[in-house]
Amino acid sequence: MKKTKDEHPIFYFFMTYGWFVFLLIFLNEKYGYAVLTMMMESDSKIIGFLLVPIATFLGVMIVPTIVSLGALFFRIKEAIFPKED
Repeated sequence: MKKTKDEHPIFYFFMTYGWFVFLLIFLNEKYGYAVLTMMMESDSKIIGFLLVPIATFLGVMIVPTIVSLGALFFRIKEAIFPKED
């Protein structure tokens, strides 16, 4: 049986490092050069067309990121408060 990393490398990357990717995007949009915001506000149809696949890709990839963060918080909670049977 193959590992998840071998079958779906993009999902594996976002499950492992997705929080960092979205944190960098957020910090860049907030304090740096807001590329995605400028693309949304642009009057150019080509730039607006390029934003659609980028936004779709990031919108789809946020799901494995949220799932992996939920699992990480659950493991931290289990480590701090272990179940006593």
